[in-house]
Amino acid sequence: MLFAVYVFYILTRCLFGEGLDTSPNEESRYAIAQIRSARGDIKGFIWFEQKFTPSRHCLIHANITGIPGEHGIAIADWGNMQNGCESMGYTFNPDRISKHVSFNKPMHRVGTLGNIIDGMYEDANNRYVTLFGRNSVIGRGVVIFENRDDGGDMNTIESRFDGNVGKAIACGIIGRVAGPSDRS
Repeated sequence: MLFAVYVFYILTRCLFGEGLDTSPNEESRYAIAQIRSARGDIKGFIWFEQKFTPSRHCLIHANITGIPGEHGIAIADWGNMQNGCESMGYTFNPDRISKHVSFNKPMHRVGTLGNIIDGMYEDANNRYVTLFGRNSVIGRGVVIFENRDDGGDMNTIESRFDGNVGKAIACGIIGRVAGPSDRS
C-alpha cells in the first residue's frame, strides 16, 4: 500500500510539471548563462531566479556589453555550442505554438523573450519560463540575434516564424548555480 501511495505521488508531481528536482531547503532556484559572440566583442551574463511560491514567476536579468540598439533574445531548444550559436536550435516551444507572437501577448512560445535594449534586459514577472519540471530552461541555450524581434506583427514568413530576428550573433548555455552570489 505504501508503495502505491509513493508511485501515485511521483506520477502526480511529474504530470503537473513539478518533477522531482526540488529540494525542501531551497527558497529559490538560480541559473546563469554566460553570453559570448564568436569574435568575443559581445559578452556578458543573463541571470534567472525563481522562488518557491504559488505564482513561481521567473526573474530574468541581462547585462551584455558590445551590443548597442535593440536585438531579439530567445531561449533555444538546446544548450549545444558544437557549431557555435547555430547548434542551439529553434526557440524553445514545448507547447507547439505555430505562429510567433510578442512575448507580452498571451500564448507566446516559452522561449520568446522579446528584445534586449543597449545590452540590458529585465523581466521580473515571466510566467512562461521556469527553472523547474519538464519545461525547465536549465541546460538550454540563450541566443541574441542581429535584428530586433518585431513580435510577429509584419506580414512576412520570417516575422510569423521568428519575429524576423535574423542570424544569431551571441549565445550561451543556461546552467544552474547555487545562489545569487554567483553573479560574477
